[in-house]
Amino acid sequence: MTVTSISAVLASIVFLGAMAVVIYTDLKTRQIQNKLILLLLGLYVPMVIAAGGNAEVILFGVLAAIPVLILGFVCFTFGWMGGGDAKLMPVSVLWLGPALGVPYLLIGAVVGSLLTLGILAYRRRFAPTDGKSMPLDAEVPYGPALALSGAVMFLQSWWVAQI
Repeated sequence: MTVTSISAVLASIVFLGAMAVVIYTDLKTRQIQNKLILLLLGLYVPMVIAAGGNAEVILFGVLAAIPVLILGFVCFTFGWMGGGDAKLMPVSVLWLGPALGVPYLLIGAVVGSLLTLGILAYRRRFAPTDGKSMPLDAEVPYGPALALSGAVMFLQSWWVAQI
């Protein structure tokens, strides 16, 4: 294996590992930690360079992430998604690149809808009557859908092509 391949493998472990952490923590606590977002953000440029990418890959990743950051901010402002979700989307698009940004968001929306329906059905079916359980209208974590979409799209990214 070349240094480029090893770096791409490490980048894959970092990104996919982060997505796994998002799924677990958001389902458990309904929060995506800022340190995870900052880790992905901070490792992006060095990992791109180590994996054989160039300034063009970095620039196009940033340019693809900016409108998604704005979209996330709008969705957060209107209360349609949490702050962690709004930060996860652009950093995921940064890593995935412009070609996979729209499919990532579309898959995330579909999986998020299915996850929401599943959670609401579960809550309705198994809601205890003790008044201590989560109400049916409580927030539904969207991070797992975004993370699953990110993991699926990552397998089609230029990172995997470097391996």
